[in-house]
Amino acid sequence: MSRTDRSAENVKRLREAFRQEYLTNPDLYYDQDYQKLETDDWYVKRFFLARNRNETAALQMIIEAMKWRKHYKIREFRDQHFSMEFYKIGTLFIYECDLDGYLTVYIRVKMHLKVPELNDHCQKFLIHVLNKADILTRGNGIGIVFDVTGASYGNLDLDYMKFLINIGANYFPVGVKYILVVNVPWTFNAFRRAALSFLPSSWFGLIKFANGKEIFNFIDKSSVPDYLGGTCKRSYRAIPPGCRSMSQVLTELGYTQEDIDNISSKFSNVLEEASKSLEIEDYVNPNPDFWDSCDDENETKDGSITDLESTDSNNKCLIINTSTSIRFRYDYRDRAYGATLMMSNPLESPVAFRIKSTNPSKYTVSPSFGIISPKKTMTVTIKFNQDSGSAIVNDKFLILGLPINRPRLTAEDFYKIWIQQKSKIYSIKLLPILESEQAYDGINDEDDDFVDNKIRQRFAQNKKTLINGNLKSGNNNQFDQHINPLTEKVDTLVNQQKKTWLFLVVIIFLYFIFLFCVLFLSDSVHFLRFFRSVSYSMLMANSTDKSFESFI
Repeated sequence: MSRTDRSAENVKRLREAFRQEYLTNPDLYYDQDYQKLETDDWYVKRFFLARNRNETAALQMIIEAMKWRKHYKIREFRDQHFSMEFYKIGTLFIYECDLDGYLTVYIRVKMHLKVPELNDHCQKFLIHVLNKADILTRGNGIGIVFDVTGASYGNLDLDYMKFLINIGANYFPVGVKYILVVNVPWTFNAFRRAALSFLPSSWFGLIKFANGKEIFNFIDKSSVPDYLGGTCKRSYRAIPPGCRSMSQVLTELGYTQEDIDNISSKFSNVLEEASKSLEIEDYVNPNPDFWDSCDDENETKDGSITDLESTDSNNKCLIINTSTSIRFRYDYRDRAYGATLMMSNPLESPVAFRIKSTNPSKYTVSPSFGIISPKKTMTVTIKFNQDSGSAIVNDKFLILGLPINRPRLTAEDFYKIWIQQKSKIYSIKLLPILESEQAYDGINDEDDDFVDNKIRQRFAQNKKTLINGNLKSGNNNQFDQHINPLTEKVDTLVNQQKKTWLFLVVIIFLYFIFLFCVLFLSDSVHFLRFFRSVSYSMLMANSTDKSFESFI
């Protein structure tokens, strides 16, 4: 049972409600965010839980969060878009996992500077880091380490704190598992009271405090940065490739050279401290895969590639809950791979559709053609008619959409319109993806709202097995080798279950026989006692009569 099963109906209703909102105002949202809500149950349920299982409030939260993401252009952020000085001073960075397996995000208050000219840039950097951490953990939660070591009042920034709490609570629901405040001095008590005053009630239980070595009660010493007494050598000042300098960023923002020099001078002390630290210590840089790729501008933050053909058309008459691929999952009951597509019509007129495949004999598509009414959604199921998923290699699907004027067409007219109105046809190409159970490791493995999933002690990577061209066929066979033993185990469990039920039926049958015998024997004993007492009474009566006669 997955952890979304208990709220499956709530998730379904929320998904349908947002689908109607998206079809009405598609320009206010990212198409990729809509697709994620359509396919990721846990992503929807996070909003449901954040609003205490109130569907109305959860839907409003989803709408506001998705609008906010589009407003800030969050999917267009890349590591390389931010000033290299932000990375070098190490004010905000993603680091190793804690003792419970949660990825940690450090905010080092001592290195934070309040620079009004860079306020917007700093806020976007904070959004980017939290969003990156949320993607790496697949929404299973992060821990924020708010380090106040060596900070002064000049480093304190209430507006920054408010912004952090606001986006964490409203736009990354149930994503922050705790905020660990480290080494806060007593002189900051006024600031602490002010910060707690605007903390939402649901977050009070997330605040924890630690001084000195107490941080090791939450995070292993080998995973703590050196400036807090840890022994981890992974650099928290690593700079991603292709990063721009602060002067370049400020120039693009329209500041004069004089303003740039004035702003840069405020960072001189913290940059000097960072340079000395880098000279003394021998740090290890993160894996290159950790940084965003700047080579492909079409790459999205969720690891997929935007299909330009499916988003760059003025004749977009179909919205599908996936942009590039169809996910096939193995169904142990049907002993086959299956997939589901949700196709929506955003127009005020009906839309005819057809679904084609390069190997139609391999697939059962239901329905494979038809008409979708205005502002309506249709579910399409696809079954793969072969045992081995490796046979999906090189297959492709083509989905065609065509706006029409009539809600009904004869079969002859239906096929004619595709020839007569060929220039108006909207098409989407999709590739099949075969999903292994490992693709959901740590996501849907427990039925618990706030499950303590322990992600691996490394950054999560996309484990979907792409069948089309990215992997050799040997990997497909290897996947089948994993599937076949699992199928055999399922068969064994089913047989054992049948034997267990048969055994229980026999035991229950024997129990009833035993109970019947006991009751029967008990009744026999009572009957014998009654017969004996009656016989004795009759005998005594007979003896009395004879005595009386002799007496007379």
